[in-house]
Amino acid sequence: MQIIVTAPTGASTAYAVLPSTQISRLKAMIENQEFIPGDLIRLVNGDDELVEGTLAGNGVEEDEELSLLLEVPGGMRAKWRKKRMV
Repeated sequence: MQIIVTAPTGASTAYAVLPSTQISRLKAMIENQEFIPGDLIRLVNGDDELVEGTLAGNGVEEDEELSLLLEVPGGMRAKWRKKRMV
């Protein structure tokens, strides 16, 4: 089957995969094609994020269009400390 992945820039790329393809394998294919680190890739099908399992198990069908989003690393520090000037 063929699925279409739309990048944040608007560019679309078609991938030939099987329904039994794991989500992690699809992310690796995208990483090799788009040169985006695999841990930053988020795939969204409609309102559902594809995290684990197979494409068929997540309801992805033939000629489906998936949105590729980028994970934003970072956040607040675990413990904020006040530095006082002496």
